[in-house]
Amino acid sequence: MKQPMKDPRVRVDAYTRVVLTTIAALLTLHLVALWAVLPPMSPQAEAAEEFLNSAGQRAAMIEAQRATNARLDELVGLLKTGEAKVRLVDAEGQPVRNGPEVPHAPAGR
Repeated sequence: MKQPMKDPRVRVDAYTRVVLTTIAALLTLHLVALWAVLPPMSPQAEAAEEFLNSAGQRAAMIEAQRATNARLDELVGLLKTGEAKVRLVDAEGQPVRNGPEVPHAPAGR
């Protein structure tokens, strides 16, 4: 036959109570110290957020590529009109007379 439980509560002695209270106080103190020392978002978290934003990265790359293409178009235009000329010089700044031969670009370009 089953005996009915007299008192279902667990008895905790004074030592266990003091140790658990000390642990809780130290954990709380540690949490407050972490909250006070760390900035709202660490640089690593910002870097990770930027790394994970692939759509933003692609948009920035496309914009940079468009800017580069515009500058190259301007340079090609200057070369075609003759306003800009290419001159080969050596390390001392002296003109190179018999430089390497470079095949000319096709007429269509």
